[in-house]
Amino acid sequence: MSVDFEFDMNELMNNMDMLEKEDTLDKVNREALKDVAVDIYNYVQRNLKKSEDNSKSGRKGSRPSGHAKDNIPKGNIKKKNGFLYITVGWEKGDRSPYYYEKFQEWGTTKIPAYPVFSVAKAKYKDKLDKKTKESLEKFLSEKLEV
Repeated sequence: MSVDFEFDMNELMNNMDMLEKEDTLDKVNREALKDVAVDIYNYVQRNLKKSEDNSKSGRKGSRPSGHAKDNIPKGNIKKKNGFLYITVGWEKGDRSPYYYEKFQEWGTTKIPAYPVFSVAKAKYKDKLDKKTKESLEKFLSEKLEV
């Protein structure tokens, strides 16, 4: 008794070409990126420090009305150098009312770093890789169904 398998390499190659030509790979990866960004946002929201009385924080005249923990920016998906990315939180050049939060993440000469965002990124990297792989496998299996 024998079992024969047939694998059509041409069809697979055509589907891979389609991924490159139509930015389909970006569409496939967007969902995984959004899911993990929500997880990172929730992790940061839970673990970011919050002062008891914000009216005494920072310098007079530049104190925001709320807490940074309650105003974490949720970025949009962008593409740079051919790669999709999303920013959750404040970037180094941020000048928003909550710009001071970057000092918590990276620290200063007088304040030790309290890296919530980089810990979240490391914690959810494997999940992003797994979700991306699953999304691509699902897409290819749908395209290759006979």
